[in-house]
Amino acid sequence: MGVDEITALLASAVRNATPLAFAALGGMFSERSGVINIGLEGMMLFGAFAGVAGAYFSGSTVIGLLVALAIGLLLGLLHAVATITFEADQIISGTAINLLAVGGTGFLMVTLFGSGGTSPRIDRFPSLAIPGLSDIPIIGPAFFNQSLLVYLLYLLV
Repeated sequence: MGVDEITALLASAVRNATPLAFAALGGMFSERSGVINIGLEGMMLFGAFAGVAGAYFSGSTVIGLLVALAIGLLLGLLHAVATITFEADQIISGTAINLLAVGGTGFLMVTLFGSGGTSPRIDRFPSLAIPGLSDIPIIGPAFFNQSLLVYLLYLLV
Protein backbone atom coordinates (compact mmCIF):
# COMPACT_ATOMS: atom_id res chain seq x y z
CA MET A 1 0.00 0.00 0.00
CA GLY A 2 1.46 3.31 -1.12
CA VAL A 3 1.41 6.72 0.53
CA ASP A 4 -1.54 7.92 -1.58
CA GLU A 5 -3.64 4.91 -0.59
CA ILE A 6 -2.81 5.35 3.11
CA THR A 7 -3.71 9.04 2.91
CA ALA A 8 -7.00 8.27 1.15
CA LEU A 9 -7.81 5.58 3.73
CA LEU A 10 -7.15 7.94 6.65
CA ALA A 11 -9.19 10.73 5.04
CA SER A 12 -12.09 8.34 4.46
CA ALA A 13 -11.88 7.07 8.05
CA VAL A 14 -12.05 10.62 9.45
CA ARG A 15 -14.94 11.55 7.13
CA ASN A 16 -16.94 8.40 7.91
CA ALA A 17 -16.28 8.51 11.67
CA THR A 18 -17.56 12.08 12.00
CA PRO A 19 -21.30 11.23 12.31
CA LEU A 20 -20.50 8.52 14.86
CA ALA A 21 -18.41 10.95 16.89
CA PHE A 22 -21.23 13.52 16.87
CA ALA A 23 -23.62 10.83 18.16
CA ALA A 24 -21.09 9.81 20.81
CA LEU A 25 -20.87 13.42 21.99
CA GLY A 26 -24.65 13.56 22.23
CA GLY A 27 -24.66 10.30 24.18
CA MET A 28 -22.02 11.67 26.52
CA PHE A 29 -24.14 14.72 27.31
CA SER A 30 -27.17 12.49 27.85
CA GLU A 31 -25.23 10.30 30.26
CA ARG A 32 -23.86 13.32 32.11
CA SER A 33 -27.43 14.54 32.67
CA GLY A 34 -28.49 11.15 33.99
CA VAL A 35 -30.42 9.96 30.94
CA ILE A 36 -29.59 6.66 29.27
CA ASN A 37 -30.13 7.19 25.57
CA ILE A 38 -29.78 3.95 23.67
CA GLY A 39 -31.94 5.45 20.92
CA LEU A 40 -28.95 7.26 19.43
CA GLU A 41 -28.73 4.81 16.53
CA GLY A 42 -32.36 5.42 15.64
CA MET A 43 -31.85 9.16 15.88
CA MET A 44 -28.86 8.87 13.56
CA LEU A 45 -30.83 6.77 11.08
CA PHE A 46 -33.81 9.13 11.05
CA GLY A 47 -31.48 12.12 10.86
CA ALA A 48 -29.55 10.64 7.95
CA PHE A 49 -32.76 9.86 6.08
CA ALA A 50 -34.21 13.31 6.79
CA GLY A 51 -30.96 14.96 5.71
CA VAL A 52 -30.91 13.12 2.40
CA ALA A 53 -34.61 13.78 1.79
CA GLY A 54 -34.26 17.45 2.71
CA ALA A 55 -31.22 17.91 0.48
CA TYR A 56 -32.79 15.96 -2.38
CA PHE A 57 -36.09 17.85 -2.43
CA SER A 58 -34.63 21.29 -1.70
CA GLY A 59 -31.48 20.92 -3.79
CA SER A 60 -29.37 22.28 -0.91
CA THR A 61 -27.06 20.32 1.38
CA VAL A 62 -27.39 23.05 3.99
CA ILE A 63 -31.18 22.62 4.05
CA GLY A 64 -30.62 18.86 4.31
CA LEU A 65 -28.34 19.38 7.31
CA LEU A 66 -30.89 21.64 8.99
CA VAL A 67 -33.67 19.11 8.41
CA ALA A 68 -31.48 16.34 9.87
CA LEU A 69 -30.73 18.48 12.93
CA ALA A 70 -34.42 19.28 13.39
CA ILE A 71 -35.39 15.59 13.25
CA GLY A 72 -32.65 14.74 15.75
CA LEU A 73 -33.93 17.45 18.08
CA LEU A 74 -37.52 16.22 17.76
CA LEU A 75 -36.53 12.63 18.52
CA GLY A 76 -34.50 13.80 21.51
CA LEU A 77 -37.53 15.73 22.68
CA LEU A 78 -39.71 12.66 22.19
CA HIS A 79 -37.31 10.59 24.30
CA ALA A 80 -37.17 13.30 26.97
CA VAL A 81 -40.95 13.68 27.18
CA ALA A 82 -41.45 9.93 27.34
CA THR A 83 -38.87 9.38 30.05
CA ILE A 84 -39.12 12.53 32.13
CA THR A 85 -42.73 13.67 31.78
CA PHE A 86 -44.38 10.26 31.48
CA GLU A 87 -41.69 8.40 33.49
CA ALA A 88 -41.27 5.69 30.86
CA ASP A 89 -38.29 3.38 31.17
CA GLN A 90 -35.30 4.93 29.36
CA ILE A 91 -34.23 1.63 27.81
CA ILE A 92 -37.72 0.91 26.47
CA SER A 93 -38.06 4.42 25.06
CA GLY A 94 -34.67 4.21 23.34
CA THR A 95 -35.48 0.77 21.96
CA ALA A 96 -38.79 2.08 20.64
CA ILE A 97 -36.99 4.93 18.85
CA ASN A 98 -34.56 2.44 17.28
CA LEU A 99 -37.38 0.17 16.09
CA LEU A 100 -39.40 3.12 14.82
CA ALA A 101 -36.35 4.34 12.89
CA VAL A 102 -35.68 1.00 11.20
CA GLY A 103 -39.28 0.52 10.10
CA GLY A 104 -40.07 4.18 9.50
CA THR A 105 -37.10 4.99 7.30
CA GLY A 106 -37.59 1.79 5.28
CA PHE A 107 -41.24 2.68 4.71
CA LEU A 108 -40.44 6.29 3.85
CA MET A 109 -37.67 5.25 1.44
CA VAL A 110 -40.14 3.23 -0.59
CA THR A 111 -42.82 5.91 -0.31
CA LEU A 112 -40.65 8.88 -1.30
CA PHE A 113 -38.03 7.36 -3.58
CA GLY A 114 -39.66 4.17 -4.87
CA SER A 115 -36.99 1.82 -3.53
CA GLY A 116 -36.00 0.63 -0.10
CA GLY A 117 -32.35 0.02 -0.92
CA THR A 118 -30.27 3.09 -1.51
CA SER A 119 -31.12 6.74 -1.29
CA PRO A 120 -30.58 9.06 -4.25
CA ARG A 121 -27.19 10.74 -4.59
CA ILE A 122 -26.91 14.24 -3.19
CA ASP A 123 -24.12 16.79 -3.24
CA ARG A 124 -21.50 16.61 -0.52
CA PHE A 125 -20.19 19.48 1.55
CA PRO A 126 -17.03 20.79 -0.12
CA SER A 127 -13.64 20.02 1.36
CA LEU A 128 -11.71 22.99 2.71
CA ALA A 129 -7.95 22.71 2.99
CA ILE A 130 -6.29 24.46 5.91
CA PRO A 131 -3.19 26.14 4.46
CA GLY A 132 0.05 24.76 5.82
CA LEU A 133 -1.51 21.94 7.81
CA SER A 134 -3.01 20.23 4.77
CA ASP A 135 0.47 20.06 3.23
CA ILE A 136 1.84 17.75 5.94
CA PRO A 137 2.57 14.38 4.31
CA ILE A 138 0.01 11.60 4.90
CA ILE A 139 -1.88 13.14 7.84
CA GLY A 140 -2.28 16.64 6.35
CA PRO A 141 -4.83 15.76 3.66
CA ALA A 142 -6.50 13.21 5.95
CA PHE A 143 -7.13 15.60 8.86
CA PHE A 144 -6.91 19.08 7.37
CA ASN A 145 -8.61 18.79 3.96
CA GLN A 146 -12.13 17.98 5.15
CA SER A 147 -15.56 19.61 5.28
CA LEU A 148 -16.64 22.20 7.82
CA LEU A 149 -18.53 19.51 9.76
CA VAL A 150 -15.29 17.66 10.46
CA TYR A 151 -13.66 20.86 11.69
CA LEU A 152 -16.70 21.56 13.88
CA LEU A 153 -16.29 18.10 15.36
CA TYR A 154 -12.64 18.84 16.16
CA LEU A 155 -13.75 21.96 18.08
CA LEU A 156 -16.52 20.17 19.96
CA VAL A 157 -14.31 17.27 21.01
